[in-house]
Amino acid sequence: MNTLLKLGAIAAFAALSAVPASAQDATSAAGIFSADQATRGMDAFEMNCAACHASNLNGTPGGPGIAGSRFKVKWAKKTVGDLYTKIHDTMPAGMGGSLTESEYIDIVAYILSVNKFAPGEAELAVDMDKLNAITIGSAE
Repeated sequence: MNTLLKLGAIAAFAALSAVPASAQDATSAAGIFSADQATRGMDAFEMNCAACHASNLNGTPGGPGIAGSRFKVKWAKKTVGDLYTKIHDTMPAGMGGSLTESEYIDIVAYILSVNKFAPGEAELAVDMDKLNAITIGSAE
């Protein structure tokens, strides 16, 4: 019996070890958006966000920076769902919800890309259960 318990523990450990790190600790660094999506997001950002947040996302007197250390400090422990919801519900300033879901999620992909998160193969979709399961963490 003791041998069976040991074998079971070894099998369970082996199964857990086989799971990729990205599945154990899903973060936006795991390539959750595509490069094409981030490019579309850049276009949407330029049209709808850059006037307040600047083209380089470093901010203006009319809007805070959303790149670099400021972004990391504010969003590292939050989820991609939190970021999507904040942008969707409040941006552009005073006109939250005025863009399409596709534009909002593409903008999220762009913001992540500017903050050095690597793209992957699949596009980020507006599925709040999935978005809320992905912590932003840190790209570096």
